[in-house]
Amino acid sequence: MKNIPVETEVGIIAGRNAIYLDTLDWNYRRAEVKFTGQFTASLCSGYQGDAYWLDYQLVFQGVISFKMVELDFDESETASSFDRVNDSSWLRKCKEWDDADKLTPAHQHYILTSYDDVFEFLASHFKLSVREARE
Repeated sequence: MKNIPVETEVGIIAGRNAIYLDTLDWNYRRAEVKFTGQFTASLCSGYQGDAYWLDYQLVFQGVISFKMVELDFDESETASSFDRVNDSSWLRKCKEWDDADKLTPAHQHYILTSYDDVFEFLASHFKLSVREARE
């Protein structure tokens, strides 16, 4: 397993204080998990503006599994605050169990580390929208 930072529209997001989470919504029928909150702009490598906060909405789609653990109890060795896990043992194991062909070649293992919690997903894709926060 190797964690690779996800390159987003605001660059690589990295740092203990990089991602603050306000809400998490699980849509069972659509197999989606939606996060809303703020990024600390200075901890987004590609952000060029003057804002301190960036509002975000991050939606994982095609979710077949996810888990959460409080940051102080997590054993992940992440490369950034938002990683994709290459050669994931979790994804491999799920492929072995997948008699119903629910996993697609697009499914990836992602790790999102917020200020307080760590979330892991097996999802087919994600959508991220970011805008400067109104201060």
